[in-house]
Amino acid sequence: MMKTNNIILIGTIFFVSMACSTTTEPIAGISSPGVIVSLNYVDENGNNLLGNDVNTPGAWNESNIDIYYLKKGEKVRVFESHQDNPKNFQIWHEDKVGNYLRLLLNPYVENNYSSTYIEFPDGEIDTLRIHAELIPDFGISADKFWYNEELLFSKEGEVHGDVGMHKFVKSIN
Repeated sequence: MMKTNNIILIGTIFFVSMACSTTTEPIAGISSPGVIVSLNYVDENGNNLLGNDVNTPGAWNESNIDIYYLKKGEKVRVFESHQDNPKNFQIWHEDKVGNYLRLLLNPYVENNYSSTYIEFPDGEIDTLRIHAELIPDFGISADKFWYNEELLFSKEGEVHGDVGMHKFVKSIN
């Protein structure tokens, strides 16, 4: 009986200490692991720059866009070969919008901020940053979203797993 009580006590201490963790790592098994943003890129003439097929000539697509997460002060290239979307984004299509990039923002929160970088085919790098927190049984929540230091989304005090659709005009070199 004493051995059983010790095992239960040790197990309880372990689970309570895990629940009180202040880790910056995402928690496996949560239903909403991160914050999603949808990005629509067009040129000066309004032409969509994203192709949802790697065979679209000159289009930006999953093969020529790279994503980086800031983790422990270093930019780390995202490529999870075991995932359906190894770079943590997809190019989607809607008739009203055209092609757009749907991106899982960096789930590694440090000091309530998370930074994601998009490297485009021309070498240009854009910075996406969120003010975030880890919410138990939910995942990462954002109440502010910046794109290249411009605040585009702010819903202070509210829980969000999606920071909306944003459109950007890009100059093509």
